[in-house]
Amino acid sequence: MSKKKRTGFSLVTGCAVVVGLLAAALPAQAATTITISPGQSIQQAMDSLKNQGCGTLILKPGTYTVGYGVKVYNGCTIQGESATDRPIIQLAAGKDEPVITNASVPFSNVAAKNLVVKGGLSASEQNLPEYFHKGSTQYNDRISSGAETQASLDARIEAARLNVIGIDFSDKHNDVSNTGATIDNVLVQYSAMGINVGRTSNVTIKNSKVEYNGAVKQYYHGLYLSTVDNVIIDKLDASHNVTGMGLKVTDFYDDRTETSISIKNSKFNYNYDRGLTVYHMNNLYVEGNEAHDNQKSGINIIDCQNGTLKNNNAYNNPNVANVSYDIWLASSSGFTISGNTYGSKNGF
Repeated sequence: MSKKKRTGFSLVTGCAVVVGLLAAALPAQAATTITISPGQSIQQAMDSLKNQGCGTLILKPGTYTVGYGVKVYNGCTIQGESATDRPIIQLAAGKDEPVITNASVPFSNVAAKNLVVKGGLSASEQNLPEYFHKGSTQYNDRISSGAETQASLDARIEAARLNVIGIDFSDKHNDVSNTGATIDNVLVQYSAMGINVGRTSNVTIKNSKVEYNGAVKQYYHGLYLSTVDNVIIDKLDASHNVTGMGLKVTDFYDDRTETSISIKNSKFNYNYDRGLTVYHMNNLYVEGNEAHDNQKSGINIIDCQNGTLKNNNAYNNPNVANVSYDIWLASSSGFTISGNTYGSKNGF
């Protein structure tokens, strides 16, 4: 193994070793690994990693303040060196962009592991009214009622830091199809949206926590997955998010073409809106989760087909018929239901 110094960070690459005289072929070369310490540039190191064919960028423990969104290239992982003493990546004051995001569109096989990600929004920045969401009913009503001109409201929305997303692996173009996004052992706090993953297949989110995220009431969530399939969520804690749901999963087009969504062994508690809501999905597996003390429903499954709803525990969520339940299975079919516990009432 060789070790070289390059531009302030170490570059470690594997070398081929012939194990015996009869070896038929050399083993594959190990992926590149670059290790940096606080005070060094994450993006410079990531750029160098890309030039080496990608691999893993290792961050030693400490705090990294970034004045830019860290862009992760295809085939690259940004990872804390320690799973317990995780490095902190925090967005510099006043910046309005994702803390970590994909570098290209479409993207493939990007990952973030063993990190703490902080957006740095203040309490006042996380308490904006519904009409700050452009195109919403509240936005249109405020303009049509004469309470504010569209130009004035748009200017205020533009000034708000609504683009501060902790981890944003997504793209809004209709013709984009991304594949491979992994988030493991990551804590995301104080962002407008904690984690956003869109138009992506093969998504894994595990052993992670999103808390105290939010910006616009009702519309900005702890974790938001849109138009995704082949998703595994395991041991997620999406609680205490201040303007939206703990986790929202949706297909905008209501056609249920997305499939295989597994949400297991996770917590969705004390959120401003609902704990967990899934819309328009096929083959949905919701098992072993808890959802309590949310301001609206605990677990909502709406217009989904086929799957399981098992061994979930939901309680102390509002009970308003046809609006909020501890567990609500609405306009859905083909589910195996067993072992769920709930408070005053369920909706299935």
